[in-house]
Amino acid sequence: MEEKIQPLVSLVIPVYNTENDLRQCLDSAAVQSHENLEVLLVDDGSADGSAEICADFAGRDPRFRLYRQPHSGVSAARNFGLEQCAGEYVCFMDSDDWIDADFISTLLKTALGHDADAVICRIQDEYKTRQDKTRTSPSWIK
Repeated sequence: MEEKIQPLVSLVIPVYNTENDLRQCLDSAAVQSHENLEVLLVDDGSADGSAEICADFAGRDPRFRLYRQPHSGVSAARNFGLEQCAGEYVCFMDSDDWIDADFISTLLKTALGHDADAVICRIQDEYKTRQDKTRTSPSWIK
């Protein structure tokens, strides 16, 4: 029986001064159940320890690649990441967020199942003192 090859997904993470949340973000990207993944970290001129955290992850996991640029803003960092990615699918993530281990596989399954050009989802906000549960299933755009 022929094994089906998973499409490559590029996860682009612009990084700017988020050292306090960054490890949780990158840990969550590293444990994705979808295995054919590249993680593009675009350090946008961070002045804290964010670049060093990114370099540590890139040095330990070949799926992670670090790029650095002078501070140009989150849109410029995302656009730079888009120029570097090789994936058939692209996903964006903020560097102060984290994702469930099946996040990429769920979005990809939705895209493939509906022959969708884009998949969007809501988020679940978490605060130190409360939770605002706004999580829903993914939606697709054809």
